[in-house]
Amino acid sequence: MIKKINFLLEKVDPYFTQRLIFYKSLYIATILTYVNWTCHLPLEFTAFMNPAAMIAPVYENATLTSYKDKKNIFVLLFTLAAIYSVIFYLVFPYKFTFMFTFIAGFAILYFGGEKFFPKAKPFAVLVIVVACMNMSNKPALSLQVAIDMFAVIMLTMLVCYFSIITFPNHYFKVWKRAYGLYVNSIRNILIADLNYMNNNNFISGTNHMNTMRAYRRLLKKDMFIKATRAGFSMGNVFVSLSCMKVTSENREFWVSANKHLNMLYHAVRDNQQLPLFTVDVTTNNKTEIYFKREFNISINNWNKLCAMI
Repeated sequence: MIKKINFLLEKVDPYFTQRLIFYKSLYIATILTYVNWTCHLPLEFTAFMNPAAMIAPVYENATLTSYKDKKNIFVLLFTLAAIYSVIFYLVFPYKFTFMFTFIAGFAILYFGGEKFFPKAKPFAVLVIVVACMNMSNKPALSLQVAIDMFAVIMLTMLVCYFSIITFPNHYFKVWKRAYGLYVNSIRNILIADLNYMNNNNFISGTNHMNTMRAYRRLLKKDMFIKATRAGFSMGNVFVSLSCMKVTSENREFWVSANKHLNMLYHAVRDNQQLPLFTVDVTTNNKTEIYFKREFNISINNWNKLCAMI
């Protein structure tokens, strides 16, 4: 039963990203609940939790590929949500005025984001959603409620950010899985070439490479350079296969390369180091020379990363 569940998880979440978000969400929710119990907040629990449920997941969005972008968008969205919540709450009793305020508020978010914060534009609707969730708080038109609402959302932001920065950094797991899948996709291409078959693994390989690029900047500083070199060299290996041509003279070399790629895939999966690829190249074959050099650079950097785990 457990093996079936693990197999299903690996199929639907090959990069471990969804499980990482789930674990981090549980951690954030636990701390938010504890803060709510101990601080006796003046507003309802939903006013405290709704902004976290809507905005906090943005921090893990794959389009935000640096900690600076994540932090800036995170703070911006929470601040705007607090401001819009107060505005919507104060004008909500006036239905006609609220309609124009709603349209104007969304237009400002959308076009302002497009001009000044393009990376935040896709998340503009989350600000509106949070504001709409809080606009019907009772009693209506209370300055104290408006102040409390703003303070509670800011407290939510601080608690969420504290939870995020104290959660262990597991981004290497995501990068490692993408790297392993990339190696396997290259191996599948090589197998198809050895069997004189057409293959369609180039697209899947590109997807794995894009995931590696997105998460490498989130690794620890001592891992970043090594991960970049390992991924870049494996990308060169990927390119070299488009120039290869299997013949009777060099078939032994490529069969050995296929076996070593398979060994690297399992080494990445099991967090193990791997010896360098030492099979001799065919005389003056530039493609094989290039493949061997870049493959060994990637293996060498993987071994350094493996030693740091």
